[in-house]
Amino acid sequence: MQDILDLIEWGCNKMQEFYYSYMNRRTQREIDRQMRLEENYRRIEERKNREIQRIYERYNQQKSAIDRENSEEWNQYREEARERFKEENREEYKETLRLLKEQYDDKIKLKEFAEQNFAAFEQNLKKTENSYLRSHSLKNTQLMMEEIIYKTEGYIYYLNTYQHDFKRVYEEKGMILKPFSLVMTEDLPYVGKCYSKRKSDFNEYYQCAIDNTNIKLVITRSERTLFDQMDQDDMINFMVLKLYEGERPNAVVSISYGEIKTSIGTMIGLEADVTRVNKGIIGLKYYEKQLNLYSNNRINQYSRTPIGTKLQVYVKDYDFALKRIVVTEKIQESLKMSSFNMVPLFFGEQEVESFQKYIQKNGWDKNDSIWMIAPQYDENHLLVGLKLQQDNDYVLESVFEKKNGREYLRYVRLLDRSSMIKYGDDVFVTCDITFQIYLDNVNVDFNETIFDECQFFRQYLASEFLYQEKIRVNSPMAVYLKQWTEVTLRLMEAHEYPRKVIANVLDWDYITENKHTFTRIYVDNISEINKFYKESIKDELCKGYAAEIYSGEKWEKKRCWLEEQNGQVVILIKEKIEDAFFVENNYELNVYIRHIPYVDKQHAKAFDIFHMGLVANESIKKAILNISDMEYVEEKCQVTHFNNPYIACNENQIRSVLKGCMVSPVFMIQGPPGTGKTTVIKEIIMQELEIDHSSKILVVSQANVAVDNVLRGIMDISPTIEWMKDIQMVRCGNEERIAEDVQTISYEGKKIEYINHLEQLSDNQNKLSRKWLNIVSETKNTEVVSECLLKNYDIIGATCVGLESNRYGLNNINFDLVIIDEAGKALPGELLIPINKAKRLIIIGDHKQLPPVIDTKLYANGEVEYDDVVERKQQEDFLNRSFFQRLYEECPEECKCMLDVQFRMPPVIAGLVNIFYDNRLKNGENCDKKESMLLGNNLIFLDMNNDPEYKESLVSYGNGKTGSPHNIREVEVVVELIKKVRGYYKKRIVVITPYKKQKTLILGKMKSEKLALVNVNTIDAFQGDEEDLVIYCMTRSHKRTKYFSDPSRLNVAFSRARNTLIIVGSSTYIGSYPKKHIMNTVYEYLKKNAKIIDFVSFMSCDLMYNPGYAGKKEKVITNNSGITQFKIAEKYNTELKQKRYCLVCKRELQADENDLCINCLLSAEEYHCACCNKKLEFSYVDKYIAKKEKPELCSDCSKVKCDICGQDVFETNRNYEKSIEHCGKYVCKTCYDSREKTIVKKWNCLECGQEQCLTQNQQDMYDYKGWQLPKYCKKCKRELSKIAYSVICEQCNKEKIELTKREVKYYENQGRALPVICKKCYNSKVVLGKCSCGKDIIVSRQQKRKFDESLNKNWIVPAWIHCEECRKKKAPKSFTSRWLCRYCAKWFDRTVGEVDDLTQVEKIAFERGQSDFYVTKQGRYFTSCPSCREKGEYKWRKYGKGCR
Repeated sequence: MQDILDLIEWGCNKMQEFYYSYMNRRTQREIDRQMRLEENYRRIEERKNREIQRIYERYNQQKSAIDRENSEEWNQYREEARERFKEENREEYKETLRLLKEQYDDKIKLKEFAEQNFAAFEQNLKKTENSYLRSHSLKNTQLMMEEIIYKTEGYIYYLNTYQHDFKRVYEEKGMILKPFSLVMTEDLPYVGKCYSKRKSDFNEYYQCAIDNTNIKLVITRSERTLFDQMDQDDMINFMVLKLYEGERPNAVVSISYGEIKTSIGTMIGLEADVTRVNKGIIGLKYYEKQLNLYSNNRINQYSRTPIGTKLQVYVKDYDFALKRIVVTEKIQESLKMSSFNMVPLFFGEQEVESFQKYIQKNGWDKNDSIWMIAPQYDENHLLVGLKLQQDNDYVLESVFEKKNGREYLRYVRLLDRSSMIKYGDDVFVTCDITFQIYLDNVNVDFNETIFDECQFFRQYLASEFLYQEKIRVNSPMAVYLKQWTEVTLRLMEAHEYPRKVIANVLDWDYITENKHTFTRIYVDNISEINKFYKESIKDELCKGYAAEIYSGEKWEKKRCWLEEQNGQVVILIKEKIEDAFFVENNYELNVYIRHIPYVDKQHAKAFDIFHMGLVANESIKKAILNISDMEYVEEKCQVTHFNNPYIACNENQIRSVLKGCMVSPVFMIQGPPGTGKTTVIKEIIMQELEIDHSSKILVVSQANVAVDNVLRGIMDISPTIEWMKDIQMVRCGNEERIAEDVQTISYEGKKIEYINHLEQLSDNQNKLSRKWLNIVSETKNTEVVSECLLKNYDIIGATCVGLESNRYGLNNINFDLVIIDEAGKALPGELLIPINKAKRLIIIGDHKQLPPVIDTKLYANGEVEYDDVVERKQQEDFLNRSFFQRLYEECPEECKCMLDVQFRMPPVIAGLVNIFYDNRLKNGENCDKKESMLLGNNLIFLDMNNDPEYKESLVSYGNGKTGSPHNIREVEVVVELIKKVRGYYKKRIVVITPYKKQKTLILGKMKSEKLALVNVNTIDAFQGDEEDLVIYCMTRSHKRTKYFSDPSRLNVAFSRARNTLIIVGSSTYIGSYPKKHIMNTVYEYLKKNAKIIDFVSFMSCDLMYNPGYAGKKEKVITNNSGITQFKIAEKYNTELKQKRYCLVCKRELQADENDLCINCLLSAEEYHCACCNKKLEFSYVDKYIAKKEKPELCSDCSKVKCDICGQDVFETNRNYEKSIEHCGKYVCKTCYDSREKTIVKKWNCLECGQEQCLTQNQQDMYDYKGWQLPKYCKKCKRELSKIAYSVICEQCNKEKIELTKREVKYYENQGRALPVICKKCYNSKVVLGKCSCGKDIIVSRQQKRKFDESLNKNWIVPAWIHCEECRKKKAPKSFTSRWLCRYCAKWFDRTVGEVDDLTQVEKIAFERGQSDFYVTKQGRYFTSCPSCREKGEYKWRKYGKGCR
């Protein structure tokens, strides 16, 4: 583990050196390089100035003689001067190129080095244990490293463009460019860099020049339309996407990315359009960028979001170039880090001047409030000062001081770069903070709130630094969990690929299917592959196959397919495998069967969530990692009575319940057999719900039976308690593994009841119920629907691994209280699954009983190698010492409790079990009254010592392995024993055997003898179960074994009996173990306390069966200790009164804390807006200290007055504005609904005649907007909008002319022919002829067509038709022109007359728009000849004013 930390530290420190090498400082090599470049350039400039002076003198001398004839001589002189320039500057040219190449090579190496270190940092980031804040800080570091790499690429791009220009200028002019910059200047572009430019800065080609370079910013093509829509003075944010080299180097920029990046870490957010809604994902479009919003990042996962609406989202996670963007609706998740408004920082007058000069000199005077902060301690390890680092520019030292009782920071000095914060090693946080500068010689009001902020700031830092140090320096539990993480990953791989076969490659070829290339492999060992293939088909867990391929760096398992072709199996790999691979691997290929190790994956996922700090309560993670230093935090004791009065029999049960309800965040209980763990769990659950009815409680266990026992108990007691009748419980899990009496509350059963209820509602024509029923019934919605349903239950029971099942949707649910039972049998990954979801945690188990079941692949000589993770000599302890045991043994005494009174076993059996608990167990009064069932003793040892046939046997296999031990004689003895007991005892008998082979033999014998009500199983299967009569078979009689050296297994075997325990074994064998061995201790106890009898005597004697062995079943409610439940509660309350507790979380306050602890001081109460239900926060400082009133509404909602009813109502600003825009007044929802039902007008549709209605709300809108009533109903509108006429243009034969039914109807009503020419052709221009001025006469095709039709297509352009320019010239008041009469189609001389010359009739016709002439600036134009007008031939027609 330390190697990983050292690697990260080394890599990050190197990254810092690299960062300084080009960002802020130059190396000594670069300084020397810069001096040589400047010297070369100085010589060139001197030479250039002399040459230019010479050219000017020559030019002035020949200026008068230069003309067209001898200009060639001057050009030749200039060419000679250019060649002379090139020759004189050749050495400097080569020197500059050499230095440029050196700089380029250096930066390429640094870039590769940076990428390698970044990859190492990214890979090991997940392997280090971090707090949530440190994770944020390291994330910022990761972004900075990415920026370093992109800046390096940008600088290399700059060197390439410089080299191109340098060579071009030298070749064209013989000159040398100004030396290139050896550091990254502020103006140079790189991927991810943002610019702010006005639209007016860009030219018509969407380009903008960058100062001091020939590089231009170019807007990406997809966003140019968006750019055109913006105003000239708009300030637009851009981000660089790509860099292009060449003769015209440019940086492609994006508006979308620029706006997104500038919004990161702010409260502005992005208003994006919803473009699609899929399962669990909402597609968004922000400008031209597509984003995805996942359901777990929504405020309300179940709200429906229509396509076309807008959502306000915030960037939650991203990389520097925005190639990966995760958005969320929860603004608190988008904020980059902890922030403080203002913290005072004092300077001396001279200190602040020198400090300002220093940062201005180095160009570091930027406005950035992001600081990296590391602690400085005194000799007593108290936080006395801080190191404040601004990016990687500078770091300063400061100390905390007090004046007038108020705390502030004082500047001490600037530190050198060796004191910079090291990312892999130092404890630090990143904060968004602004420092208020004060001078010593200025009077300061120390009563300002800014000094309170400084105190909060110090307390926050002290807490976070302490936690980080505990994790980093002194957390063996963190190392243990990291080891298990790696072991789990390796075990998962072993389970994923359980079997393999080596294929002997005979031949191969390549095939292409759906544009994918496959390698088809033919094998030589056909029979072996066929057998492997057939076995895999029978394997229900087989999910496919994988082939092991070498990718150039490492071996990888890639998916492959086995297909049967022509009676033999061929292998298909979706990749082109080169011939060299088969040759180098001796024509062999490893093929694996692929399983999906569901359990291992859930464990690995739980480890990842825990290590990344994504837990429901970070205090629990702190406690787990530093269990020995866990703080004892008590809440106020609110227990005044017990729902189960029998708890008063045991003081430790009382203490367990009280502390379980009081101690936060973690409390541990050890529960030996029969001590009432289930009773305590039930009481804690009931007390928790009685205190807070809204609590969500999760009960989990490694075993199903433990969960069922708890839920069964609550089901039995809840009907007897009035307030518990409304408590909702549900059991999640496979119904086949749930007890029958608990299946009534199974999730599947509850869901069926719910669906039946919905079906009844849907039968009543309830549209919403039908819609919801469809959603609930769809399989694809199972996870979301399950989560929605389960959130309504108060108590949820499940196994640890079952929590992660997608069927139940528990992944996104956190619980107020999580109780883990049988934790001693759970692996670390199993326990972390519920731990990650807990806000408060109670762990119950017994490490003296069976440990977790470890996969045999992890033991010595197993398939999984992990010697590099855990040393071989430590592996036995690593596997056998459970996670619960490690936690319990290191947990402080006040945070744990042992239940020490057992109520199950008679005293003689309890004494045997007490060997494993150092005689700490006591017996309840009910146990003392238990009478013996057989032979006058509750403990019977059936000694087989004198039976020579009683011995174990082993089956040997050919591969050197042996099978499970078994004892044939013991099988016969057990069956005969049960037969005899059956003559008296008719209830269930339990037989426990250590070995599976022996279990199989006993079951077979039982079946042949037809013995019923006998349960035979191994020890592991019986933990958590109990019975009146238990028979334990030892099976072995000769060879000693480690099996009997495990006290936990013996403990479980002996503690299952409620009345009588019969042990079948050999006394000689048991006594053969050494004196200090646990079996020898058991043997000595049996000799003193058990009834020892041989098998022959047992079968021939009277068993003295006692039918009243059970005695009375009622418990005597007494208290051996003399302490009543109320006295204990009073005692705790008295202790609490002497302590000071936080007003919020009730934890005990430290000496320097007042009213609120440091955690609550920086936290807030979550609640919802009374109008829109938006999640809000109300700080505990405002609530308890400032005594402010909690605002009811968020900033997006207001209290407004309805313009109809006059009542004040809550409304969102958006809805208010929408109502005003809609009808000019605000209408509340109640009034709107009532007015929506009020019909004010009715009319019929013009098309179908159906009656149309206008509501009061619609009337208001139509009146406000001045709209006319619609003529058609909605159905007819849709029908009339359909295409009814479609032809191809007769002119171009390309464009399609389409008319809707409504348009066709309009043409028919007007008596017009349907168009046959498209608009494009209709409006296109053609040449009609030549104007008198010689220019073309341009008219539209429609005008030409009319001319052609009127003259029977024999058109000769008359002289009086002019081009457009001639027509625009000012015409005389009156002139004569030839025109075609509209009635007789004869030519006439058309004369322009004054408007005043109109007759009275013509004036009236003109005013009405019915005249047969039109008026222009030149005068009045008739469209008919005089003869037709005299005859009265023209008809009165309605024209628009000013038109013909």
